Amino acid sequence: MSITRGAIDRICQGLEAGDSKPILQVLNVKQVGGGERFRVIVSDGVHYAQGMLATQLNHLVKSMPELCLIQVHRALVNQVQTKKVVILLNIVVLGPSSKVGSPVEWGNVSPAITPAVPQSKAVTPARAPGLYNNHLVSKAPHPIESNHESNPYSARPTTAHAPIVRNQALSSEAHFTPISALNPYANRWTIKARITNKGDIRTWSNARGEGSLFSIDLLDASGVDIRATFFKEAVDKFYHLLEVDKVYTISGGRIKAANLQYNTCKSPHELSFDANAEIHQVEDATIAKQSFDRVHIAQLSQMEPNQMIDIVGVVKSASEVQSIISRKTQKELFKADLVVADESQAEVSVTIWGEKAKTASRDYKGQPVVGFKKLKLGDYGGRSCSVSGGAIIINPQVPEAQLLASWWTSQGRHSQLSSLSGGGGGGMGATRMEPLEQRKLLRDIKGDHMGFQEKPDFICVRGMFTFFRLKDDGPWYTACANPEPPCNNRTKATLTSDQHWHCERCQQTRDSCTRRYILSATIADDTCTTWVSLFNEQVLEVIGQDHTADALYAKYFSETSNPDEYPIEHFNQIFEQAKFTEWIFKIKIKNEEVSGESRTKATVYALVPVDYTRESRELLDAIAKMQI
Repeated sequence: MSITRGAIDRICQGLEAGDSKPILQVLNVKQVGGGERFRVIVSDGVHYAQGMLATQLNHLVKSMPELCLIQVHRALVNQVQTKKVVILLNIVVLGPSSKVGSPVEWGNVSPAITPAVPQSKAVTPARAPGLYNNHLVSKAPHPIESNHESNPYSARPTTAHAPIVRNQALSSEAHFTPISALNPYANRWTIKARITNKGDIRTWSNARGEGSLFSIDLLDASGVDIRATFFKEAVDKFYHLLEVDKVYTISGGRIKAANLQYNTCKSPHELSFDANAEIHQVEDATIAKQSFDRVHIAQLSQMEPNQMIDIVGVVKSASEVQSIISRKTQKELFKADLVVADESQAEVSVTIWGEKAKTASRDYKGQPVVGFKKLKLGDYGGRSCSVSGGAIIINPQVPEAQLLASWWTSQGRHSQLSSLSGGGGGGMGATRMEPLEQRKLLRDIKGDHMGFQEKPDFICVRGMFTFFRLKDDGPWYTACANPEPPCNNRTKATLTSDQHWHCERCQQTRDSCTRRYILSATIADDTCTTWVSLFNEQVLEVIGQDHTADALYAKYFSETSNPDEYPIEHFNQIFEQAKFTEWIFKIKIKNEEVSGESRTKATVYALVPVDYTRESRELLDAIAKMQI
């Protein structure tokens, strides 16, 4: 293969290497800084130039002996002081060769060379008013210059630092680096972008120390967004001053490859900032406020789980905040479940976390239209969504939001919607039960060895209650009387020696407790019988919402109850009336180790009474299909 003469000249003048995929010769490869960076010298037989190998190509170093030939599919050029440095981003190693020509360093041989693309001088734009104490002011010793080179991937040449201009409107002639052009090799840049999402402050701790951080998502006029994270002192300085939907010019951060496991922005890179970041609020109506790659809720049942999606819908209801302990970190987490519907005649559960969960019942009161960006689609008990670092925008200013509000007012609130999520415990609203052909039989629990996978199995069966195990002191447990986080009337409370109730979760002692159902029962279909567990919400579905555990305890079990007026037989009769009633059950199956023994535990996750009219229609449809 012949080397591409003149390629170094074209690459150093800013022309895209991928247009011609030139063949160059590697004169030298050397590791620099004792790390993962490799310097290369590449030649086209006429000129040679200093270069760096992108870190994702480090695995090619062993196959790149001196004088080997490479084909360059993508490269960019940075200006380092007075020299051009070629960054090799995508290459193919072709094989060894003998030295071609007697190349000299590019830029030192022909001062008469006319650049193919004229370069404009770097200009330091006037800055918008700084904001710290209502103004964001950089403590950096020098301003960050704006990028004016014609090649958006190139860094600016070194110039004298001009003073930061304050209390002056932003120059209309200022140029900014597009987010799409940011890369780890650009050392001077300024972006202008709108904040579309702002996360909560989080703390971290590891062997190197501890601190706090928060992240924002930035969108510029090109329609590309990028994640930016602020650390330690920058959290105290900027968190309460940066506002969603406002536009800022930002510089003075580091660029690195995005962690795609947690970062769902379009840019393959992300930014990090310390307290020396330079940020200025500006006005710019050309940058879109909100945009959604919207998916209708009814389509979610046909999509594979673990995808990131955007939905716009009406929040029908919001559960009270719940607290859980993370198995991984042992930290307390707060969550709330929203039921979200749209005009596709479907609804889905959306789980929100952290500080947003604590105010969910207030924020979503009145059934507002809400836009959700970058939800993670799950398959827990059907289809469900979880906010995983994405944005939640109440009453988004997009056309589909207005149409959705009109639909909800005129017909949506009165429609029978199909729920894609399992119902029950968290106030998730209506339950979607699988149609007849997708149901299982109770014997399938053992026959299909359910519950032995890492995640629990869910089945939908039709059956009836045949027995309720009622303990002498009632089918309930004593819970903390605190309705607020972290207890939420769910954490167990213990009676103390002085007849008070102590909660380990909130470390409070109260005069009273609240009682919540926990009940074991047997259910049967025409194949077998199995034990199941039911919790408070499911028991109330069976015996009626008026028969709360506190109400039945006060009538039949408390010291002030009157056995003549409320005999215990009446209490038993409440549950006897529920025996042999038919239900459609959604059951969670999970095998657990109990005292060294393996047991398969079945928990009623949701249940609805049998709709005999609907069941008859589904049976007739099934018979018709069999005849065909």
